[in-house]
Amino acid sequence: MEPLGGSQNPAPGTTTVHTLQLSGLLTGGGGKIVARCRMTFSRGEGVTLEVGVRGEKEDACRLVITAIGG
Repeated sequence: MEPLGGSQNPAPGTTTVHTLQLSGLLTGGGGKIVARCRMTFSRGEGVTLEVGVRGEKEDACRLVITAIGG
């Protein structure tokens, strides 16, 4: 997957929240996939990762979520 629109770089001055948008093609007939990864930093808790995935096939979306650790 590749980052979209420069989303791999946090906005200047932002230290607690970053949103990374990804797009790619899942091999083996999985089709197109887009993902939104929102990372929130909290001193006491560390980093929280929220991931949303959309794709042409539901099984492909599940595979991406599972690969990340969901």
